[in-house]
Amino acid sequence: MSVTIQIQRPPLRPHLLDHPNRFFDKIFIINLDRCPDRWNRVTRNLLDHGIVNFERQPGISLPRGDPVDIIPQPFYSNLEAYGGRFRFDANYILNCVGTNIAHQAIIRKASKRGYKRILILEDDVFFSPGAISDFYRTASTLRGEPWQLLYLGYKRSRSSFPTTPLTTELVRPKQFIRGAYGYAVQASLFPVLLQMPPYGGMELDVFFEYVICKRGRAICFRKPIISHRDGLESTITQAKWKRRTF
Repeated sequence: MSVTIQIQRPPLRPHLLDHPNRFFDKIFIINLDRCPDRWNRVTRNLLDHGIVNFERQPGISLPRGDPVDIIPQPFYSNLEAYGGRFRFDANYILNCVGTNIAHQAIIRKASKRGYKRILILEDDVFFSPGAISDFYRTASTLRGEPWQLLYLGYKRSRSSFPTTPLTTELVRPKQFIRGAYGYAVQASLFPVLLQMPPYGGMELDVFFEYVICKRGRAICFRKPIISHRDGLESTITQAKWKRRTF
């Protein structure tokens, strides 16, 4: 007589669903080919926090030269000051455009794969020691609260920082928030980001502030759980980060 034994696997514990590995369909890390040290450093930090669901997105480095030769004429108005000259130096403009292209490539990839929620990181960041615990405490709110953009890391562009409190850890920013180095995106925002022209002359974090935040579609941690790493040089401004956010 044969006996059939049915083994029922226990349901996945809810808190495991709230870990970044499960909460996000994929975590993308933007990394230039010439910076393998940054890749090693950021992935080591993620692994230290038990984060393994990540994928590398190659950064975009445009050829050095005059932005006029690269940026289409219709978008000059966003880049020029009243005197008809660029507000920023050529390298900064080209680096911003390359950054926008890389971020947009991720959105396009996520859209094609049918992802619902992704996290995008740049390779000069690190998670705070208590980041995962902070994330666990907010995950249930994030599942129920309507949002399209979630800042895990950011900087205030002004000392005054108007927000609407949601929980002890989360607030809804209205403006004066900058940073596109550690943020999550819902699929409902993919079409908007794909329509943004990468050559438009507006930095990505400025676009987030003036378009997404003002529409009330962004949430941020009251205390950022991601920050820039001290001493690393920004690939956009070529300036070194001097202090952490937390």
